[in-house]
Amino acid sequence: MLSGRIYRSQTCERSRRIFEKCQTKYVRQVRNFSAGCQKNLYCAIINAEENEELLKNSPHEGINDLAVIARCKVGENSSFIVTNDLCDYLQMTSEEILEQAHRNTEKQTFQCKNMNQVMRDMMLEEGMPEEDVNELISMLGMQCSMYVVSNETMIDGAAAMVSKTAMNQAYEIIGDDFYILPSSRHELILMPKGKGSDVQDLKLVVKEVNKTVCPSFDRLSDNVYRYDGRTKKITFADEKSLKQDKGITKIHGRKH
Repeated sequence: MLSGRIYRSQTCERSRRIFEKCQTKYVRQVRNFSAGCQKNLYCAIINAEENEELLKNSPHEGINDLAVIARCKVGENSSFIVTNDLCDYLQMTSEEILEQAHRNTEKQTFQCKNMNQVMRDMMLEEGMPEEDVNELISMLGMQCSMYVVSNETMIDGAAAMVSKTAMNQAYEIIGDDFYILPSSRHELILMPKGKGSDVQDLKLVVKEVNKTVCPSFDRLSDNVYRYDGRTKKITFADEKSLKQDKGITKIHGRKH
């Protein structure tokens, strides 16, 4: 009997130690995962209406008719959406997730290039000799007032809309307030407001591109926005949509 009790006691002690080791290892893994996630969080912009179900279980905030969500980068070109369940696992609130995503996005390098330069780079990447490219551009007299904004990876580059640095940099390059055409969730096209472009015409262009070129999962909106360099705010460009403009709305998600 005594030997049996000793054996059971030793077994319980070994089990307790094993459990403590597993628990310590699990806590360490959670902490490491949490730290890694926080470092790799960034903002992504999606269409709010078309992603209504997804947004029910994801921390997000509204910006006009769009939604800002948090994604976590994995490797070079992969990422996943941060859900409410993941917030619980990371022991972070929705507010903390989005705040960290905003901070990391602000550190990203965004580029604002004239469309001429973008076309030139594309032709060079296709292997066309630089001399021929320069001659072609000169011959066509390619003068374009449009600019393309994205990040270095060209993935989720439309997040430039929520980067104060990116928008201010674009304003300095263009030298005027500008219209924002949501080309896709990966890039934006900017048009100087002073060029006198008709907003309704721009909306028709965006709608046609969304319908014929842009994949549905990358589509942002048929609307056009305006950036005011004085107020640093983004609003709908046309009066009808402007009346419905809610700007950046509160964060939605789970709180602890």
